[in-house]
Amino acid sequence: MVAVTFSSPTFSSPTFSSPTFSHLTFSHPRSALHVLFAGEKVRPDYLLPAPEISESEPGPEFPVPTLEALVRMKLTSFRLKDQVHLLDLLEVELIDETWCDRFPPELSARLKQLIETRDREA
Repeated sequence: MVAVTFSSPTFSSPTFSSPTFSHLTFSHPRSALHVLFAGEKVRPDYLLPAPEISESEPGPEFPVPTLEALVRMKLTSFRLKDQVHLLDLLEVELIDETWCDRFPPELSARLKQLIETRDREA
């Protein structure tokens, strides 16, 4: 999470629900910086809003979300790439089944589903 002040984005894509910034040489939306506003839902249908700024830790150059905030964001969006990221976190044992207790039932069910799928396919 980085506090950003801007007057207007240099690139905004109708493909994404959040404002995006892109350098002219990298005009594809996938290479853009996606801005999420702390405490606001990225999409209206998301169960939870993005984490608050207070849910961050100091990084080398700027604050970064806590692991719990990051996992909650991944469980909220739950796109295929988010599921892969969560499986990676499970694989390196940064999270496990005990994390299910940290989240609302809907998000907990998603994490349980990933754990069960991973265990079934192992």
